[in-house]
Amino acid sequence: MVEITGRDDQIIREALSIAVPIMLRHSLAASNTDDMIRILEERYNGPLGLRSSNTRIVGDILLELKAGERPKADPRTDTMGWLIKRFIKKIPKPEFDYLQRFGSPPPEFRKDIDIGLIGEIDVRRELAAEEWLTINTNTEKGNFPNVDLIAAKDQEARHIQVKSTSGERRQNAHAHCLNFGHAQGWLEKRTPFFNGKRGILISSIIVLVNVQRDRSRFVVLPVALAEKIARAHAEEWFDTPKRDGTRRSAGFSARPCFTRLKKDPTDLDKTLIAILHSYENRWDLLNESPGVLSNSDAWHLEVP
Repeated sequence: MVEITGRDDQIIREALSIAVPIMLRHSLAASNTDDMIRILEERYNGPLGLRSSNTRIVGDILLELKAGERPKADPRTDTMGWLIKRFIKKIPKPEFDYLQRFGSPPPEFRKDIDIGLIGEIDVRRELAAEEWLTINTNTEKGNFPNVDLIAAKDQEARHIQVKSTSGERRQNAHAHCLNFGHAQGWLEKRTPFFNGKRGILISSIIVLVNVQRDRSRFVVLPVALAEKIARAHAEEWFDTPKRDGTRRSAGFSARPCFTRLKKDPTDLDKTLIAILHSYENRWDLLNESPGVLSNSDAWHLEVP
């Protein structure tokens, strides 16, 4: 192969050192990623040292991978998870220590902070970027049943319920999950998770927020699909005995996994995390009519 720059190998090695972590974090192309790793390891003696990396993005992605954040899950295989473990294992601990010192992570939320309020503010910001004007229904009433935000654009309005959970692992044992709300009403009385309270408005869009100080993540769901996800997860967890073999109480919240799968996930866990990832940042769903968004026959527990 003809040399183009006089330093082609150096450029290729650096490009692969940047590309492989991005592929591991955001792609499902396990075969292609594995081949990229093999080229990097066998032809170029591994990635550049992290201290010489010329981009902060790579460091952030590697720290996310080390913390267990995963690419969009494929229910059929965990090949990418195996590649991640193999790649991370070969990076010396001092390199990660350097990355953690190099960046100044944002301060943690205070323990008494209102995560729900932060989630609503973050959602309003995202909707503003999509040209939706929003009104917080709780401004006039302490807790407006079923609806938190009303979004309006081009003479159309959508009623939105926001469900938030802290994504900071140091403060929240469920930081890797999304919170769909308490399951007891559905399990004992068949009260829906959403739109189950008496009120003059009902929601057509549910936004699940994984709240983080530097960058929150959003899953935008039709209310009919959100209801199916919540019910399926709650029913499976309720039917799963506790470690001592006794029956589980119904007093829990439906919290399907989002940023990573739990140990020994069920088939439903794998399906739900894939669905949730496929609806991340789906603000385009606000263009659907409330009738479609609320139609149970139009939405299924499968990846679109």
